[in-house]
Amino acid sequence: MFKCTIKDKRVFEVKLYNKHVRALLKENKSHDFYSDYWGNVRNQAILALDEAAALNIIDIKYPQSKGFVVQDFSESIID
Repeated sequence: MFKCTIKDKRVFEVKLYNKHVRALLKENKSHDFYSDYWGNVRNQAILALDEAAALNIIDIKYPQSKGFVVQDFSESIID
């Protein structure tokens, strides 16, 4: 087993959803900006030098202030 790296960067997997979209979907409504698919857990791959950098990228791309919730975060491992 080895860690997946691309030019000294590592691949991290994050599972996240948007709590505002999820709440609206329960009321059969849609968010004005984010697609309904953000109401379900989505898998995203993050390419970064280390865990701290990956978490920073997640914070920028999927900010908590906009309702994004990280359900799981891990480094991708390839067998």
